[in-house]
Amino acid sequence: MHSYISGLRKVLEAVASRRDVLVSTGSGYVLRLADETVDVRVVDSAWQRAHIAHAVGDGAAVVTELEGGLALWRGVPLAGLEVPFAEAERARLAELRLSMVQLRAEVLLELGRASDAVAGLQEVVLAEPLRERLAALLMLALYRGGRQADALAVFDHARRSLGEDLGVVPGPELRLLQQRILRSAPDLMTGRVAAGSVVPGAVKVSTRGTIPAQFPIQVTGFVGRVEESATLSKWCAADQEGKRAVLLVTGPGGVGKTALAVRSAQLVKDKFPDGQLYVNLQGFSPGPPMPTGVALNQLLRALGVDAAQVPASEAEQSGLYRTLLDGKQMVIVLDNARDSGQVESLLPGTGGCLVLITSRNGLGGLTIRFGARRLSLGPLDVREAVALLAETIGAERVHTEPDAATELIALCSYLPLAIRVAAERVDRRPKMALSELVGELADERSRLDALDTDDDALASVRTVLSWSYQALSPAQASALRLLGLHPGPEFSTPAAAVLIGDSMTASARLLEALAAQHLLEPVSGDRYRFHDLLHLHAAELAATEEEPAARRLATRRLLSWYLASAEAARDAFYSGQPPQTPVPADPIDPQYRPVQIRDFQEAMNWFDLELSNLIAVARRAADTDNHDLAWRLPCALHGFFYLTKHWTEWLAMHHIGLSSAEQLDDNLGQAIMLNNLGHSYWDSGRPELAVGYLRRSLSFYSQTTDRSSEFLTLTMLSDCLGSLGQADQALTYAQRAVASARKTGNQRGESYALGA
Repeated sequence: MHSYISGLRKVLEAVASRRDVLVSTGSGYVLRLADETVDVRVVDSAWQRAHIAHAVGDGAAVVTELEGGLALWRGVPLAGLEVPFAEAERARLAELRLSMVQLRAEVLLELGRASDAVAGLQEVVLAEPLRERLAALLMLALYRGGRQADALAVFDHARRSLGEDLGVVPGPELRLLQQRILRSAPDLMTGRVAAGSVVPGAVKVSTRGTIPAQFPIQVTGFVGRVEESATLSKWCAADQEGKRAVLLVTGPGGVGKTALAVRSAQLVKDKFPDGQLYVNLQGFSPGPPMPTGVALNQLLRALGVDAAQVPASEAEQSGLYRTLLDGKQMVIVLDNARDSGQVESLLPGTGGCLVLITSRNGLGGLTIRFGARRLSLGPLDVREAVALLAETIGAERVHTEPDAATELIALCSYLPLAIRVAAERVDRRPKMALSELVGELADERSRLDALDTDDDALASVRTVLSWSYQALSPAQASALRLLGLHPGPEFSTPAAAVLIGDSMTASARLLEALAAQHLLEPVSGDRYRFHDLLHLHAAELAATEEEPAARRLATRRLLSWYLASAEAARDAFYSGQPPQTPVPADPIDPQYRPVQIRDFQEAMNWFDLELSNLIAVARRAADTDNHDLAWRLPCALHGFFYLTKHWTEWLAMHHIGLSSAEQLDDNLGQAIMLNNLGHSYWDSGRPELAVGYLRRSLSFYSQTTDRSSEFLTLTMLSDCLGSLGQADQALTYAQRAVASARKTGNQRGESYALGA
């Protein structure tokens, strides 16, 4: 044995040109090899680099990486080893190889190289006849190569294999592709495939079988509203027989519209077996209302639509949404709507669904055009308000001092939100007589008359909040004011710490204290949100009690932190390799470290979780003249947008960024924003819109010293013009792209441009 090892060591040392390749460890030996000499590690790295290239639209680089990795396979990995690790690794590598073959074929079809795609697919499809996606790709590649009969033969082979082995028929995507090949559908020759469905125009809907159940957590201690609940229940029952039911719950802020709507929906959800959808439209939040396109994006993804298959235009999104709801029985809660226009596109087209909408406005357009029924919700009556107070502070205190309890709920204008906040203040002083405490609160109210507005709900909540606010410690009061500056719908503890200007530990304690007093609502984990009225009041406090310089400093600190965190997520997304689009680094106070993100999946999770906040942050940056941050923030999300196809958010953020770059007269910022907007329109299938943005981008690139990304704009412009039939212009721009890439020494860019 020692002789064999000695001989093996000599061979390995000669190959590796070093002496520590095979070393003794006492009871055995260790083989020490660099990553680039181990085929499995080389393949894993190639797969990761291919994903990065795919995210930035570099199809040629994707193919190069995948073909290099696939060339390393030599039969069955770890053949002859029958141990658990080897079995698991064999399964993983087999799945990885199929994924690499699939992505290679998708990208080759995107690049117009159908014959190359066929060569890599035929052997795999024969070996894996049950993989319908691979069979569909081979059918499309054969058809685009002029081999219609062979494409149909692949379908027949797949149909027989599925029937004999599993007793099932091919799925809808494969069947639809076969029928379109038989009809010689013209768009089969040019349709995009890498985003999801092989069939151009088809929508890929998840088949996981998960029924959406999105209702928020119900308010604890719900009391009263017996008559209103009965009315809603009666309307639900009357409108359920195959008809679309649209019910409105309207009333002032803080009156309990959401609590009633969600509770009513929960009571009838069993009659709607296809699930429950919920979206907060943020109609009366401190920031702008949620755009209808963003709401449609959320609803379509909840219905199982792959993000890449969500159409780009709002009209197409609405049409797909109604198509998916056709024949379904679902409960849909559209909370906090601003006006009728915000929700019209969110209504199902046909019957079977129940829609509950809440708003401070009457939404008369919905009653006139769609026959919606409206329930106007007012403050609680005395009996219900007393019951809510008793539920919160204990029935004994209410029964002991009924007059004081009645006066307290009157001071709260019988609004459930105000009563809950005031009751928390009362509950923290259990030994004090209720009448004495009410006297204090009434005196505080008289000092706030000057702050009253025509919005009775806000005036009442403002008054009640002042009671709680006066009882806060200085640190808690300061935290509440500064948190009012946050522009998004919810925030994490790290973001709050940046705004508050304190450590994570201290900030977490402050958040817990504010939540315990019902001034904040815990969402999940370390995340919190305001009720919209509480957010408005906290913002008012910041405007009146914080010095302008302090507000500007806290806002800038928060915006810089979000940008630094987004850039950290971007770097993890690209596995440490710089993106194609240059973005200058932004210095940040070392006391406020950005989020720590280790890998691609963590980056995706963070972007998904914070997307609404990031859009709001970009708007706030533009509104507060932090234009340098407003245009750089969309840059950090560009790869995420390309991969996930959030086209509505992609366009919204980059239009904000373009406006800010224009305000600064920043040539590089304008070039990048225009390039990314053009990319979005091109990626969403609107090349005629993309061309104008890309040409404007080139004009600004010509005025900058950094020309490293110019080839991307030129190549994309060539692609767009080619798809519009303007071949001569497309060729001219492709030649310019080659020259631009060569000038900067970018070999990957040169290969991409030569592909164009």
